[in-house]
Amino acid sequence: MHGQWDGVLFEGNTMTQAASEMGCYGFSINPGYSTAEWMRNVVLRGNTIVNLGGCGICLSAAPGALVENNLIVNTQAAYHAGITIGGGVDPGDAPDTDAIVRNNTLYLERNTGDAIRSIGGSNLQVVSNLIYFGAAADPGAYCFRHTALSNYAAIDNNLCHHAGSNGAWSSTHASLAAARAAGFDVNGQSGDPLFVAVPTAASPWSDRFQAGSPAIDRGHATLSSRTDRLGVARVVPDIGARE
Repeated sequence: MHGQWDGVLFEGNTMTQAASEMGCYGFSINPGYSTAEWMRNVVLRGNTIVNLGGCGICLSAAPGALVENNLIVNTQAAYHAGITIGGGVDPGDAPDTDAIVRNNTLYLERNTGDAIRSIGGSNLQVVSNLIYFGAAADPGAYCFRHTALSNYAAIDNNLCHHAGSNGAWSSTHASLAAARAAGFDVNGQSGDPLFVAVPTAASPWSDRFQAGSPAIDRGHATLSSRTDRLGVARVVPDIGARE
């Protein structure tokens, strides 16, 4: 989507590919013209996005965007950015302010790219997201690629897990402990989320947890989405798209 839009809703869609090239995206909401562009108050909620090449959800010039309760799966041994906010904004385009990225689940089996890249914008909220990198994922694939802490209204209560022996919390902080020390994700988690089953078409795309998961009841108490991706109310919020 390019141009000038306000209040567009994308909800409950399923996009799947067995494999796709880098130029194939899931939701690409970015400027593409020489004139001023803005995609204000876009909502992406409860979508399932599987093996969509270079990016699952990518937004820029999208102030006030809300990205919540989406399931993003990548099983390819290739670059894939799960969710990206900012980048590629030209003079006259709207700045990426006030975006909210919350309660998304990203299952990235063999990824070589970052899970959540909030590389532009200010007053951002990145909370209660669950990121799982499989054992075969590239150690250089970060859970987060972020800017200065001052650009975030909140970045907290996320779960970042690498099933392999390597893998960093972000491009700046090697571990959750290092991120916490710098003021990021102070209430974050780093353990295995203990999925009941791997999210596949056979499950079908299940991202439920077993008892004892560190994601249970650890979402942000006030900034999490009020329901999960199936419409179940969150009382004590879990991390991720499912309650």
